[in-house]
Amino acid sequence: MRESRNVGRRMTGWLIAVALIAAIAAIGGFLWSRPAVSWSAVAAAVGRQDTLHGKGRVYLKDGSEWEYALWARVEGPGSTIPNGIVRPVRRPPGKTTLPSEADPVLLMLCNAMDVCGKEGVITQLALGPAKSARARRTEWGGRPAFMVEVRTPTRLAAHSNLYPDSWRFFLDRDAKLILAFSMFIDEHGESKLHARCEYEYNVSLPSGFREK
Repeated sequence: MRESRNVGRRMTGWLIAVALIAAIAAIGGFLWSRPAVSWSAVAAAVGRQDTLHGKGRVYLKDGSEWEYALWARVEGPGSTIPNGIVRPVRRPPGKTTLPSEADPVLLMLCNAMDVCGKEGVITQLALGPAKSARARRTEWGGRPAFMVEVRTPTRLAAHSNLYPDSWRFFLDRDAKLILAFSMFIDEHGESKLHARCEYEYNVSLPSGFREK
C-alpha cells in the first residue's frame, strides 16, 4: 500500500512537471510569435532620421481616390515639419467632375499621415498609458517585418469624429522604422480601409519645400 502511494506521488509530480514545461513552452512560443513593440522605440527610430517621404492613397465614401505625397523634415522624436500635395486619381463613379471644395475627411486623413509629428498617432501612443502593443511576425516588400494593429488613442479620437478609428502598421523588425500603414474607419460594425501610406527615409526634400 505504501509503495503504491509513493508511486502515485511520483506520477503526480511527474505530471505537474510536464504541465509546467508545456505551459512555459506555450508562453515562450506566444512571446516569440507576438513580440511587444514599444511605441517610444518607434518614435525614437523615426526621430533619428533626417527626412521622410510618405506615398499615400485615400479612398472616400463617394468612390473617389486621391494620391497624397507627404514630405517632412524630421527634427527629432515627435517633431516634424510636414509638406503635402494631394491630387485626384479617380472621380466618383458616374460623375465627370470632382467637388469644388476639398472633402474634410480627405483633409483629415491626409493630415493624419504625419504619424510621427506632434499630433501624430505614433507620438500620442508613445505618450499614452499603453506604451507598447503585441505584434505579428510577417514580411513587407520581402523584408522581415512586424505587423501591429491598434485603435486610435482617445485624445485623437476625441479631436474629431472624422479621424480614423484604427490603424495597421508594418514595422522593420530591426530598425523599428515604419514601412507602411493603413487607416480604417468603422462603418456599420465593420472596419473599412480609407487610407494607406508607405514610407521611405533620408531622401532629398523637393525644391520649394516650405520650412514652417
